[in-house]
Amino acid sequence: GRMMVLYGGRVEEAGPTEAILNRPCHPYTRGLLQSAIGLNPVRDIWGIRPTTVPYASHADGCPFYGRCTQSLPECAHRVPELVCQDDGRQLVCNRGGIVTLLSCSHLSHAYGRQNVLRDLSLELYSGEIVSIVGRSGVGKTTLARTIAGLLPVCAGGQVYFQGAVVDLCSLHRRIGGMQIVLQDSQAALDPYVNVRQAVEEPMRLSGNFRPGAAGRALEEVGLFACDSFLERPIHALSGGQKQRVAIARALTMEPSLLIADEPTSMLDPSGKANLLRMLKGLQNSRGFSMLMITHDLDGALKGSDRMFLLEHGALRQLDPVDYIHVQFDNLIT
Repeated sequence: GRMMVLYGGRVEEAGPTEAILNRPCHPYTRGLLQSAIGLNPVRDIWGIRPTTVPYASHADGCPFYGRCTQSLPECAHRVPELVCQDDGRQLVCNRGGIVTLLSCSHLSHAYGRQNVLRDLSLELYSGEIVSIVGRSGVGKTTLARTIAGLLPVCAGGQVYFQGAVVDLCSLHRRIGGMQIVLQDSQAALDPYVNVRQAVEEPMRLSGNFRPGAAGRALEEVGLFACDSFLERPIHALSGGQKQRVAIARALTMEPSLLIADEPTSMLDPSGKANLLRMLKGLQNSRGFSMLMITHDLDGALKGSDRMFLLEHGALRQLDPVDYIHVQFDNLIT
């Protein structure tokens, strides 16, 4: 059979039903499938984000512009054309469908004689959350730091960001680039500066300071933007507050990709649940992509669009349905 997906009275995607359900190419189609409770029995359900701009501002452009996570300014005034693809699908998108934000190939890394990454490849698409799970010491943080440019890419390895080979370290210093939130927020923040200085630091170091951005970021992560909190020293904050300040720092640079390395490992169950929902809410409203490194399979199942197990230096994609079957079998027996 064939399927046609409409939005705002216009065709967005059409083609073989099985192909569209298994591999949606339009952000709207993907959003619909990710919002379907029956198709996502484990994951928390979040609908497509509300429109961020008035319809009148893009009435002559793409109808999905205000809700799309990968829209460009020209999408507001450029009507996308219907394009026929090789697989018999028809697609309407100014960017040719869902964009591959990050692409890694042939990544390897060793500590002495121990190979922790072995010719590893990974793709991360615009507007999605991908989790890497695995036991402690298996190489998850090594992978995150290699992708972020904090560790060198070994010979033969390639990391592409938005389709181009770039200086990974420079991505941390530009608006719309990449940011990483490290596992130990206490070690990542100078304990003797105040909250204002800590959150504004990335903008000032990169020459992208914008008044008010720090306060907005703090409010988005559930903290306070009042002067009394902004002047509070980092060492006076709780562990959960420090982790949220670290995330706010990253948000001030409006990243297209946020890498979160074990963001909940130092929190109690309540703090972990609140932080995971906050991260998903931020990703849903801002539209950035997130790569989450974690040993918490349950948390990854709840918050991820795709999951991979890192084992013996290689990645294997996990299917949440397999996890449910295991749980049901345990209950029956």
